[in-house]
Amino acid sequence: MRNKPPLLIFLFLFSIQFAAPLDFIMQGGIDYSSYPQDNKSHAGDVFKPELLPVGQLTLKDDFARMHSTRLYNYNISLSRDPIWRYTALGDIGYYLGNINIGVGFFTGISNFTFEHIDIGFSGRAGIGFPGIFIANAGFASSVNEISDTGTAARRLITAQVGFWLPHIFFTFDLQIKDYFEQVTRTTDINDSRTRYKGSMEIFSKNVPYRLRFSFGWQVSSRAVNVSGSSERSVYSIFIPGFYFYNQVKSTFAWFVEGEMPFNNYDIKDIKVFYNASIGLIFSYPES
Repeated sequence: MRNKPPLLIFLFLFSIQFAAPLDFIMQGGIDYSSYPQDNKSHAGDVFKPELLPVGQLTLKDDFARMHSTRLYNYNISLSRDPIWRYTALGDIGYYLGNINIGVGFFTGISNFTFEHIDIGFSGRAGIGFPGIFIANAGFASSVNEISDTGTAARRLITAQVGFWLPHIFFTFDLQIKDYFEQVTRTTDINDSRTRYKGSMEIFSKNVPYRLRFSFGWQVSSRAVNVSGSSERSVYSIFIPGFYFYNQVKSTFAWFVEGEMPFNNYDIKDIKVFYNASIGLIFSYPES
């Protein structure tokens, strides 16, 4: 189907970003841990991950930049990742004291002819007491039906809790991400990834560097239905994960991050996966 309203909504949210303080984030990297996105690797075949270019462009007015005169925040992103493929997402949030709630939309791009557009809605809620405790939860889900060849649907569930100690910030995250696609009239696939992650970030006031270490567990799977279903799962523990951030000046920062998931599945010749990326952050206006 051809549908222009999601694109118009996205452009509207994009334009009003410039009426508020914001961060523009450019991130790019590689991921070697996922089933091929051309959908040619079926669940019963030997698991052969592909080296996938990944990245994200984001405009955001972060919850952490809240002050007493602000009542709203925005988040807009264009991304490519191993599970959801290409997506565009935008939402708007509102502050209720230390509580933040938000709603938005996303659209998945299965192909660039825009013959099939995956449309969905998202929501989020969080509570934060800077320097003490935060808790956030969110979801996103497609609303279109998977019927014709080439149609797809996406689903996301997230949850996070975090707390501060002197010079250390601990977070614990859950993420469940699903992708469904009708590949042919008789074949459909479901790519899924569930992640449990803990992180410890080390920081110091007036020091422009931050260092974060993470550890966790993930399950990646592909289910294929071709006149009956089959499924293949890969279980991985990712230690270490790292993130290094450098605030060069008030309007510019850069970061690098990566993970090395070790799988414990019986996969010949593939014992270690990896992903790595680098990002640039431009902040406006100067704080």
